[in-house]
Amino acid sequence: MPRGDAERIRHYLCQRVEEARRAGNAKVTFRAGDVHDALGLKHSHPNVCQVLEGRKFHEQAGVEFVGYVYRPPSGRGANLEIEFRITIRTDERYVTSGAARLWSAVSGLGAPLLMFNGGPGCDDYLGPVADMINDLCRVVRFEPRGCGRSDWDGNYDVDTLLTDAEAVRREHGVEKCIVAGHSFGPSAALAYALRHPSRVMGLIGIAGGNVLNDRTWSDAYHRGLAEVGEDHGDHEDKADPAVNPDGNRSWREYVKRPTLFREIADLDIPAIFINGGRDIRPNWPTRQLASLMPRGRYVEIPDAAHTIWLTHAAELKQELRKAVQQIAQST
Repeated sequence: MPRGDAERIRHYLCQRVEEARRAGNAKVTFRAGDVHDALGLKHSHPNVCQVLEGRKFHEQAGVEFVGYVYRPPSGRGANLEIEFRITIRTDERYVTSGAARLWSAVSGLGAPLLMFNGGPGCDDYLGPVADMINDLCRVVRFEPRGCGRSDWDGNYDVDTLLTDAEAVRREHGVEKCIVAGHSFGPSAALAYALRHPSRVMGLIGIAGGNVLNDRTWSDAYHRGLAEVGEDHGDHEDKADPAVNPDGNRSWREYVKRPTLFREIADLDIPAIFINGGRDIRPNWPTRQLASLMPRGRYVEIPDAAHTIWLTHAAELKQELRKAVQQIAQST
């Protein structure tokens, strides 16, 4: 077979697999004759069959052979049809937003989910959470400006974060998605949903969700941090030191918007907040937020702290999957 034909066939098949992956399909089926006609080939059915059955295509596309839907007596021909299982893998990609380059990654199959990190000022650390739902969701993670592999350019305000999140959504071909996050992430996800309500199916918060600037909450958090401490596992954030103070300063201005509570009360999407009962951050603001939202629901996992997956992975996984299924059923 000419090398150019093989590469062209593989490229076409890989594109179709990626479309199926983005659509959340677990399997995909190809008929040799359909591929042959779509590419406008002439008398090349055996070549198409050879690519479909070849390991190189399977590895490039990330598929596993399931079985023959139909195999002609000759072995190869226009009616050869093969079913493949789409494997779950993580694909990394840089996204351009304005003048900045942002690191992102996508994994899993199913409903699109855009994940927001904590902080402000955390690089990528939510892979273990994405793995809990990778058979239900196509999870898109990204590192905000000033964090990890994304550009450190000093633009760390809330408005820029939301603009960047929208650029990530578009780049990954997502039309409508669940937004989720951990710690500060649920607050950022909520702000994104308020800005782009037509793009959001629902919201899932993990150990966070706070639209208040309350001194007693901050005092309780810092007292707990000093007396109890906090376990972040082995993860150490790599970020510009300016991200956290700049981001928090911008968030304190954001929550002063006169119409904010009215907008939240009118945001008619399922919103599930999963918090830990032993988090050193007081949970009452998240309880209030869940009560304020028309379809909000608050869940608390007893004895869990802030990084719930480190100590209560099974309980978090169960609640996450319930939340995803609730949102999926409501759309």
